[in-house]
This record gives sequence, C-alpha cells and structure tokens, in this order.
Amino acid sequence: MLGIIIGVSSVIAMSSFSLGSKKKQANQIRELGANLVRIVDRRLENERLTEARTKGSNGLSRQDLASIVTNIPLIARAACVRELKVNVLHRSGALTPRVLGIAGDYLAVNNLRVTSGRFLESADAQRSDKVAVVGAGIAKALSAASAAGTRSPAPAGEPGAPPAALVQTGVLGETLLLGGTPYTIVGVLADKRIDLAELEATTMLDPNNDMLVPLDTLLTRTSYLDLRSEVDELQLQLRTEDDLYTVGRSLNRILDVMHHGVADYDLVIPMDLLKQKQQSQRLLDVLTICVSSISIVVGGIGIMNIMLASVTERIREIGIRRAVGATRRDVMLQFLSESVTISVTGGLVGVALAFVGVCVAGQALAIPVVFSMPLLVIAVIASTATGLVFGLYPAYQAASKNPVEALRYE
Repeated sequence: MLGIIIGVSSVIAMSSFSLGSKKKQANQIRELGANLVRIVDRRLENERLTEARTKGSNGLSRQDLASIVTNIPLIARAACVRELKVNVLHRSGALTPRVLGIAGDYLAVNNLRVTSGRFLESADAQRSDKVAVVGAGIAKALSAASAAGTRSPAPAGEPGAPPAALVQTGVLGETLLLGGTPYTIVGVLADKRIDLAELEATTMLDPNNDMLVPLDTLLTRTSYLDLRSEVDELQLQLRTEDDLYTVGRSLNRILDVMHHGVADYDLVIPMDLLKQKQQSQRLLDVLTICVSSISIVVGGIGIMNIMLASVTERIREIGIRRAVGATRRDVMLQFLSESVTISVTGGLVGVALAFVGVCVAGQALAIPVVFSMPLLVIAVIASTATGLVFGLYPAYQAASKNPVEALRYE
C-alpha cells in the first residue's frame, strides 16, 4: 500500500499548498483593497517628456481624477498620490520612509485605519500645515530609537515591555525633518501585517513604511521639475470587484481624451496582476500533480506483483475452492476484491496523512488550509481504479488455473 499512500498524500498535499498559497495572496490583496485600480504616471524624461507636453498632455493631475469620478459612477472612492524623494531625519538619526503627499479618500481606498492620533484633515491641506501620519513600521522604529537613547527596552511580551498602543501614542508630536523642513506627527496607521514578498507581481508596496503628508503642503513647500506631472498616481476604489474590467475600459477612454492620445500613464489592477501570476503557475501545479501521480502507478505495479505472488502461493487453495463448487468468476472476484481493498485502504490512509501534514505545515508556514473536495474524491477513485486495473491480471491468472492441477500442486 505504500506506493498508493505516498501518491495520494503527495497529490492532495501539493494541490492544498498551491490553493492555500493562492488564497493567502488573494486575502492580502483584499487587505490592501481588492477592488482597487491604480493609474500610475510613467515619469517620462528628456525628449519623451518634452514631446508629451508639446502634444498637450500635462501628465496625471487632480483634474484627471475629478473628470474620472464625474463620468464613472461605479467608483466609490478616489485619491491621488505624489511621492517625494527627500531625506528624512529624526533626532535619533536618519529614516528611510516612503514620503507621500495625498489627497482624497486615501485612507478608505487603501483599506487603512488610524490607531493613534488623527488622520490628515481638509483644514491641514487648506493651510498647507506641516503635519504627517506615519505607518506602524516607522512608529516602531521611532519608539525603539527613543527608547535606546534613554534605556534598554524590555523585549516584547516580557515584564516592562511597552504595549503596542503606548508605543504608537509615544510618537505623536514627534518632529521629522523632510529636506530640512520640520513636520509634526499627528497620527499613526494600524499595522497591516502584509507579506509583500508574495505579492511582488502586483507592484504593491508596504504601507507600514509610509509617511503621509497633505498633497497641498507637499506641492506648496517643495520644489520639483517644471514639466513633471502634478501627481504620480490616481487610486480608485470600485463598488465591487466585478466592475474592474468595465471600469478599466472606461478609464482608458477618458484618459485618452484628457491626455490628447499621449500614453504617459499605466493602468494597474493588482487583483488582475495576481490572477495572471497564478495562471502562469498553473502549468507548474499540473506538472507537480502529474509527477506525484507516478507514485500511484508505481503502487499499482506493486499491487500487481504482490497479487501474482499471492496467486502462486495459494494455488492449492484455488484448487480446493474450485473443487467445492466455486466458479472461475468467484475466484476472480476474490482476488479482485483483495486488490481493491489494498488500494482503497492505501488511498484513505493517504488522504488522512495528507490532511494531517497539510494542517501541521499550514500552521508552521502561516498558509491557509484549503482542500479541494473534488480532488479528494478523484484521489480515492484513482486509488480504487488502480487496484481494480492492476488486480485484473492476477485475478485472471488465478481464475484460469486448472482445478485438478491446482489440487496436485505442492
């Protein structure tokens, strides 16, 4: 039965790991906003940038966002983002956050929430206030740096260790220098706990390392290239995931008009990129299952060999059964039932072994445990069919024995 057990358990385990990984990726995308559409500026340079501006395109702007929201009713919320490449300093040393100037419903679009302090308000933008909201990763770094400057902090979870809420509250009011300009931290975002290594194909970035400032403050208080786009990215949250492709076509039409036919932007749908990556992995999944299925075939050959040996050992028993009235059909069914019993038992043990292995490995690797019921049924049916197919020849050999010669066999 060992070949059947290994084959069935490996097929189920491989498929479960693949399904669990895909579910984890989809869940993480939904954490960052499943029904999210991003319009990203291509950041043209030199002659290409000059040519685009000459043709009438001013790059991505808040005017584009207003036009899109007005003409596409399927959009629930919208935001625009501009990234600033600048040195960020704290009294404890240099930091490397991603500085973003934001406007609109950025918090809701990206499925974020504030755990300490407040978020950026419209009054901050109107006054171009120098305020900032930082991600959980930055808050932890600032808290650790401050604690290191005073005393050695206790490890997390031990007596004396500051709770997470206290860590986040402690950074409120801290001052960060953005290119020499002081900004005050007024809020801290919740930790998203996202493993972005698995979402590399979606171009998503870690929000825990972001520093958010009002877009108007950034545009007013920083200098930038004259021909550069007003914003680097437009973010749109749709009402449902089903609207992704419908909205995508509408966006292309509107932006084509707004930018006078200049393709200086890219339309990015994270969920669509994830699906494309998973489709490219599908061939690898099929090949893995095929390789694992070879063990089932090997197990079937083993069943056939052991049943042929059993026939040889039990020739006298076959002769006695035939002498007392058993037909060739009875003998054939006897050996077939033994072969099928071996394979079915191996299949069920393989399913149980796969279930235990996937549950244990899923907990260790933080992967959701997902089983495909159709695949479980197919695996059991395949093991049964293996016993039936590879047991036919030994059963036929047993049923074909001459009763008289079988009784004389020693």
